[in-house]
Amino acid sequence: SDLEKYKANCPACMSVVQNIKDIRYQVCAQSVTADDVIVRDPLYGYLNSLKFMLNDDAYKQVLTIIGHEKDCSNSMNWLEKANSKIEPQLNKTY
Repeated sequence: SDLEKYKANCPACMSVVQNIKDIRYQVCAQSVTADDVIVRDPLYGYLNSLKFMLNDDAYKQVLTIIGHEKDCSNSMNWLEKANSKIEPQLNKTY
């Protein structure tokens, strides 16, 4: 399937998937599959784009903010809360 090809051909994307799976497990006690993250989790598209734009240190800071600004039951709210903290940091840096 296209999803299997995508997963096989984008190791950096899969590292983002793993980051989200780890965060969801650590801060929400949620177990999600890679397919669920890629297809259904709004955090994935957001973090995947940042992964390709930021250096490793900045990306790790973003992951820390994502972990702190959690909303385990509402992914869009989680994304909005985290973005409100991340965007000012990125504007200072870039």
